[in-house]
Amino acid sequence: MLVLLDGSLGIRRGELGAWRWEECDFVNNVFHIQHSYYWRRGGILKATKTEASTKPIPMHPALKQALLEWKTQSSRREQSHFVFPSRLFHGQRAVDLGAVLKKMIRPAFEGLGLGRVGWHAFRHTVGTLLAEMGEHQLTIRDYLRHSNLSVTNKYLQAASNTKRKAQEKLVEAILAVHLRVTTIAEAVAP
Repeated sequence: MLVLLDGSLGIRRGELGAWRWEECDFVNNVFHIQHSYYWRRGGILKATKTEASTKPIPMHPALKQALLEWKTQSSRREQSHFVFPSRLFHGQRAVDLGAVLKKMIRPAFEGLGLGRVGWHAFRHTVGTLLAEMGEHQLTIRDYLRHSNLSVTNKYLQAASNTKRKAQEKLVEAILAVHLRVTTIAEAVAP
């Protein structure tokens, strides 16, 4: 569930940890991320990183369904409860996402041959995938809830396939111009 949500939403690790049921608006189909969780000193809830971070995120019907199913399986269903509570601390703290990453997620990804993955990799991947799908930079900025485009641009990387297609277009355009110039030159030659 953690991988599905973070891989779809690209929210920050602390926001994922701080996520409570009251931030899941199942009526209006949006997520309202209001806090970030810091695991040091016994776990501290703080305000989100920036004002832009509090902007709502749309809730896809598949994510809504998955979360509602998750909620039925959870022992912590009150609005103020964490979506991912710590069993060790009886839900009074968020689950230790560092431990989940180390013990469960990384081994699964390594088993698939995907190498070492970190929580922030999901955020970068979401930005890159949105760019690959042709989404406008402003849309990506707002989806990732960045305060400015310069931060968003650091998250975007062109995939090999996209670079290959760009090169094909460029070379074809150059060859087409070369062909036209050659044809014109041949036509005016004595």
